[in-house]
Amino acid sequence: MAASEEQIQAGLAALFENYWILRSENPELYHELRRNEKELKRIIDEKFGLRLFVHTQFIKLEKIPTEPKSWMGIADFQDKMDYTMFACALAFLETKEQNDYFLLSHLIEDIKENYPDPEALDWTNYRHRLSLVRVVNQLLHFHLMDRIEGDVSRFAQDEASEALYRVTLYARYFMRAYPQDIYQYADWHELITDEMGNIDTHGRRWEVYRRLMMEPSVVRTLENNDQLFNYIRVQRKSIEDFFERYTPFNFELTKDAAMLTATERKQMYTLFPSQQAIDDILLQLAALVRDRRPPRDPYGQAALTIQEWLSLVQELQQKVRAGWSKEFRAMSADRLSGRLLDEAERWQLIERREGRVILLPALVRFRGRYNDDFKKKVAENDE
Repeated sequence: MAASEEQIQAGLAALFENYWILRSENPELYHELRRNEKELKRIIDEKFGLRLFVHTQFIKLEKIPTEPKSWMGIADFQDKMDYTMFACALAFLETKEQNDYFLLSHLIEDIKENYPDPEALDWTNYRHRLSLVRVVNQLLHFHLMDRIEGDVSRFAQDEASEALYRVTLYARYFMRAYPQDIYQYADWHELITDEMGNIDTHGRRWEVYRRLMMEPSVVRTLENNDQLFNYIRVQRKSIEDFFERYTPFNFELTKDAAMLTATERKQMYTLFPSQQAIDDILLQLAALVRDRRPPRDPYGQAALTIQEWLSLVQELQQKVRAGWSKEFRAMSADRLSGRLLDEAERWQLIERREGRVILLPALVRFRGRYNDDFKKKVAENDE
């Protein structure tokens, strides 16, 4: 029996929103995906050019973006050391067999030995120990190993603390297979080029569908995607039909930006604006930008100096900070400016280029204002 549109929609959502679906953790979803495997594979291959890996114990969609972005990565990791240590830990796990037991100290010794600059890693340094704690917690989160006894969090306070772990089946399948031996690449740029090579074979379709599904918005730029937007305009109807049929999103296209939008909030998706106060402030900033109408280039982008961005934030503080939470009311303009920059960049509403802040077209699509009742309440409290 062919899968229904509702089943395909639910399947695509589960595959794109999860690193993988483990049979042991969610058997019902696993079996539902197996039942609809053929149809899901057809759609994913045709529209996205991605690989759906189906194993007897898990299902994994290998989500390869067309271009790496600064906000793509592991949210809990804070710096390069986290990622480097994580890669060393993965290499350690790949030397083990399923259900092998090992001590935290064994993992620590192996990471130290294989770290690119072993002399730079110092377990007496509290920051380095915290990095190791984040790495181990992430390995547990991905189910690459199980905790048997002990707690890695103690390592942050005491480098002599111990814990016992067991390697899982999934440790061998976390890393994907590369197009060729990784040692054949001179640097990561060659790897990305090789990964994306097949996109040209299939025109722009894979690139468009991947970017719409994996990025908050796609903006028109001089460098590389005037042709991309020409394709989007020509194929607008089929793109719109696909996303409205197989996802809960609507496709929106303006002169300078394309994006997927949702008419109602769904828990499984990360949407903008979120429930965080910083997003409310970012909406208010977007309204201020719309009112100020800074000069824009032919691609709908406006360039500000860092000082101009700071002045914009200071003006926003003066106008509406009375309605903010205590944390943001007390925040300095410099710190708030940085927080807003980070959040806006994460949602591809701005970019930082050569010491300037580039306001992207998607930013002015939003406007945040207090309603009259709230304004009146804030004014009464000020009195």
